[in-house]
Amino acid sequence: YNRVRNMQKAAKEIVDKYEGVFPENYEGLLELCGIGEYTAGAIASAAFGVRVPAVDGNVLRVMTRVTADERDITDAKVKKTIREKMFEMLPKSSEDMRIFNQALMELGATVCLPTGNPKCDSCPWNKLCKAHANNHEYFVPAVYDLLSNDGFFPPDCLWQLPVIHPKPPLKNTHQRPFSSIPFRNS
Repeated sequence: YNRVRNMQKAAKEIVDKYEGVFPENYEGLLELCGIGEYTAGAIASAAFGVRVPAVDGNVLRVMTRVTADERDITDAKVKKTIREKMFEMLPKSSEDMRIFNQALMELGATVCLPTGNPKCDSCPWNKLCKAHANNHEYFVPAVYDLLSNDGFFPPDCLWQLPVIHPKPPLKNTHQRPFSSIPFRNS
């Protein structure tokens, strides 16, 4: 429901602030209620041919695996760095850039899957992928924030085990290797 409310607010902003004309640039889109960097990038590049990356969770996962970057992709600084690198990779032509953005999002959604189930054998980038070359595709990107306040992983996160990394440093406990990850009994 929050998205619908934000869409309603954005529609009113377009009428009031832009005289009913949808903003055609990245900066204008970012000013609309409920529009973040990813959505603004996706709309600006796909609808208006603006040379800007559309970096969602799928793209973050693809890029961290290809480069074997084990940093926390939920960290704003990490997202910003990856987004800046994406600018360098974007094709020059509007049509190629649109295809590139969509292809990366689709690659992450259908092939470079989360939770330890990537389909590396069918990935067009598997020869370039550093995480795959090092058999680390199951550990990249790192997931840090699954520990509960009591220092244990909740039982419902068991399916995510292949990609869990304890967030350093753990409060009131020592670092544990993967073989002894603490789980709360329930």
